[in-house]
Amino acid sequence: MVLHKGFFKSKKYYGIQYETDSKRINLLSFGFYPVLMAINLSFMLLTPEVIASVLETNVISEFDIILKIPLFTRLLAESILLMITFGVSTLLFSPIWILKDSGIIFTNKIVVENSNEKLIIKSIGDWFQTILKGYSGIGVIITYFFVITNFITHYIDNFGLPGNLLNFPSLILWLGLPFYLVLSTIPALILHDIIKKHRINYVRKIGVKVGIKDTAISSF
Repeated sequence: MVLHKGFFKSKKYYGIQYETDSKRINLLSFGFYPVLMAINLSFMLLTPEVIASVLETNVISEFDIILKIPLFTRLLAESILLMITFGVSTLLFSPIWILKDSGIIFTNKIVVENSNEKLIIKSIGDWFQTILKGYSGIGVIITYFFVITNFITHYIDNFGLPGNLLNFPSLILWLGLPFYLVLSTIPALILHDIIKKHRINYVRKIGVKVGIKDTAISSF
């Protein structure tokens, strides 16, 4: 909130939209984009050096045969990296959810009063969410493009070799990864909803300190 207000300075007008009814959140949609970002970040870090350090010697000895399957090797290393990147992505999205619930919005009313530009009213949380959602969506598309491309390449190169068909189950696990991980966010999102009132009051107090005091009233 402070970052947004400091960046736009006097170009935006800020207010607080007080809601009288409580909206029910969609837990699965809330957790979907953090999962996409986590997968994208972990894929970016998935270099041969990282795989070698993540999959220690004792792990490799236990899975000596199955680790010869390229896609499974990456999936196993990816799963370990996701424990870190999932925490990072959730840390980035959590402030956005908090800002959206607070009802603090901004408008370009001051700028467009004497111009032909359209009036925009938007939540600060939505503004940041648009940026992160765009990065997560595009990033995961690129990630899965490389995953499928690598799968096809390895399958053709190893056609007829023992164990090559086992790449298919690994690919299915890869493709379904976002949907499996979303379920793991449900407990945290339930807790997030339980403390909603405390979060809203806390953020609004900060808003008052930085000059966001007016009540935003809309007729639609």
